[in-house]
Amino acid sequence: MNVIECMEKRHSTRQFSTRKVEKEKLEQIVRCAVLAPSGRNTQALRFVVLQREEDMQTFLKYAKHVLKKEQSPYYGANAIIFVFADMEKAITPLQDAAAATQNMLLAATELGVASCWVHTASIQYFKTLQGKEHKRIWGLEQYECLESCALGYTDEDFLQKEKQENIIRFIG
Repeated sequence: MNVIECMEKRHSTRQFSTRKVEKEKLEQIVRCAVLAPSGRNTQALRFVVLQREEDMQTFLKYAKHVLKKEQSPYYGANAIIFVFADMEKAITPLQDAAAATQNMLLAATELGVASCWVHTASIQYFKTLQGKEHKRIWGLEQYECLESCALGYTDEDFLQKEKQENIIRFIG
């Protein structure tokens, strides 16, 4: 599949099966994130892959509490990749994290892995005492979590949303 076909095929999944994503695929997805551009090539991003059941349950318990939600903000995904940025080193941390996350979504699509970009849950969680403790354990105390990506497989067919029309204006 070429890049344009991958972009056309990519969609957000909000219901995952219990099938685990293979470690090799997760590694390849993160490698693609690392290939994303960064402002002045600062390369100030770090990635954490969460997949072990016990760690996932702990994270999701706190994330649901912080967001005051009953349902998981990660829709039952069996892997989450967090995107952290060194806010002192990065020139354009938000853009860098967004570019890396988009690369992960496209790589996942290419590899047949379902995905969903999740923003608020991870940001809020890592501001809590438990989240700060996780950052300390992971050696990311000076980093801020900017984005996350839910990954897994799905048995569901998705409904392709119609894309907007007439959104481009050519001048001249």
